[in-house]
Amino acid sequence: MRVKIILLTVSHKSIFTKRVHDRLNLYPHYSRILQNPEDYWQQQELYLDYIKHSKLEHLIIDSSQLP
Repeated sequence: MRVKIILLTVSHKSIFTKRVHDRLNLYPHYSRILQNPEDYWQQQELYLDYIKHSKLEHLIIDSSQLP
């Protein structure tokens, strides 16, 4: 079995925070599950750290600039 990890990241906190607010504007019910944007940022850093220490193949995609 071949396993690959794909992680989408955002390189700037301001972009991430803006996307969270945009999502809230589009989907008001999202506020029920929304956490503090800082929590998501810390989670991203944790995932990056795990991937760096993993032996699994991985791909990290910076989604700061969407197509």
